Amino acid sequence: MNTIRYRVVCASLAAMVLAWSTCLPAAEAKKPSEQEAQLVAVLQGSAGPAEKAMACKKLAVYGSQTAAPALAALLADEQLASWARIALEAIPGPACDEVLRDAAARLQGKLAVGAINSLARRYDKGAVEVLKARLKDSDAEVVSAAAAGLGRIGGAEALKALEQMLPAAPDAVRSAVAEGCILCAEELMNAGKGEQAAALYDAVRKADVPRPRVLEATRGAVLARQEAGVPLVVELLRSGEKDLFNVGLRVARELTCSAVTAAVVAELDKAKPYRQAMMLYALGYRGDAKAAPAVARFAASDNEDVRIAALAALGTTGQGAQVGLLLEAAAGAKAEMPIARGSLKTMPGADVNAALIAQAKAAGEAVRGEAILALATRDAVEAVPLFMECLSARQDAVRQSAVVALRQLAGQDQYANLLQRMMASDSPDVRRSLQDVLVAVSRRSKQPEQCARQLMDAWKKGGPARPNVLEIICWFGRSETLPAVQEALGGQDVEMRKNTLRSLANWPDSSILPKLMDLAANDKDAAVRVLALRAAVPLIGRDVALSADQKAGRFAELMKLAKQADGRKLVLAELKSAPALGSLKLAADQLDDPQTVNEAAVAILDIASVRGLTIKPDDQKPILEKAIQAKINNALRSRLRARLKALSK
Repeated sequence: MNTIRYRVVCASLAAMVLAWSTCLPAAEAKKPSEQEAQLVAVLQGSAGPAEKAMACKKLAVYGSQTAAPALAALLADEQLASWARIALEAIPGPACDEVLRDAAARLQGKLAVGAINSLARRYDKGAVEVLKARLKDSDAEVVSAAAAGLGRIGGAEALKALEQMLPAAPDAVRSAVAEGCILCAEELMNAGKGEQAAALYDAVRKADVPRPRVLEATRGAVLARQEAGVPLVVELLRSGEKDLFNVGLRVARELTCSAVTAAVVAELDKAKPYRQAMMLYALGYRGDAKAAPAVARFAASDNEDVRIAALAALGTTGQGAQVGLLLEAAAGAKAEMPIARGSLKTMPGADVNAALIAQAKAAGEAVRGEAILALATRDAVEAVPLFMECLSARQDAVRQSAVVALRQLAGQDQYANLLQRMMASDSPDVRRSLQDVLVAVSRRSKQPEQCARQLMDAWKKGGPARPNVLEIICWFGRSETLPAVQEALGGQDVEMRKNTLRSLANWPDSSILPKLMDLAANDKDAAVRVLALRAAVPLIGRDVALSADQKAGRFAELMKLAKQADGRKLVLAELKSAPALGSLKLAADQLDDPQTVNEAAVAILDIASVRGLTIKPDDQKPILEKAIQAKINNALRSRLRARLKALSK
């Protein structure tokens, strides 16, 4: 436990050193040799522990082997030893190795453990003899650190010492010795010496060592053997012990040879349902298409967990042959629907899209709808002509799915057809659906001017779909279509004026603003006046062509038109987009109104907090002071005071 804690602390401190070294002030950016000399002097002087600890941290950045003797003197100090080791671990060169070896050989207890751990972190091959000697120590923590350190350093001599100790190691150190052996085996495996690694893993898993080490060694024994380890995988999957079964699942994921897939598939029928589900997930992780037929068979299991696991596994193993099965599941039970849909989206088979298109043409209503949705999630642009055909389908589910798919995948080539269908339809619901598709296509079109031209032609033709065309125009927000918006806003149809105003939320500039302000001031219908005000405020806020002062002037005009408190609050909420003195004054005027006082104070605070604000402090202060004196909530008053205080510095 102490060793683990030490490692965590060291990792944290290393991160601190890195962060500290990247933000040194210019005054400290001296030549490394000069900086090092000053830091060594701190270590050798009468400074307190905190200063010496900081010097050690800095030596990890600036230090060289010259600092090794000064750091060595701290290794026996219980307060400063760990700080000294941070620097010694980071500084390259044999002098630091020698200092740590000496400390590891002569120190006792936790100080010795620390020095041993530092040698291991440096992978110091020259420390093997020192660590071998410490294996005979009477302190179990020291022996454990030495054993783990030998495993980390590795090499033939370290391995020999650990192998000899493993069979008869005392209980208190047996886990660490096993850990060292496992680390050596891992080194052998990485070096391509699989047979030697497997033999060492076997020795550990058969030894009288703690269970976690047995499990680690068992995993290693399989991976070291590669394909020859498949029989051991089978043995683990058949084990009555849950932890060994879990190791079997893990290595079934990790081994890449195809024989593993066949072995897991062969065990599926012999396993209990809860194990079948876990094995199916393992097959899904492997993503081997050879498993697809067996996995599909379990998608019809009586056990829900098994069915869901099989459906999920088909997301990585499935091919076109399994498309129908997944579509049936997607159109069926709620628990299985999202899993099946997810698998249809990710199935890797090259024939999956073709199978989905075939199902979308010939299957029942629910399955056809699911097939169309699946094609959309797979970005199957080759299916767009089919989606267009399905717009005329009798089944609601098919038509609705086609609309969803077209909203995602339709392009400029389908634009005219979609617009014509919308104009010709007698159904308001159909027109609304096609309107949504056209909005989506318009927004992503690479030929927006062509879309705008087609929309204007449709607007001029009139008909029942004219309001739908207008909504597309408003959402599209192109300057070429502005005449249609102006015509609608100036017409006699009150409902069309209202719908147009509601749809102007995304208009990109304030070109329509004069008409909106005219409506807000003069329209006979009160609802139209309110809607015009609501549409105008955000247009001013996001118009990048207007300066802050110009926006403030426009907001002042709107404030005069706002007859109700809600309208004034709307203007106040948008004032932060116009950080100008005029906006501050406009907000200050609303502090006297109990219905808008808090909103006005928030607007003042927001404007005063804008970075790079060009309003002079002397102009801000009186307004902030007035806001502080107003009848606002205490939390807001405190924030305003803090802002005023910051302004006064």
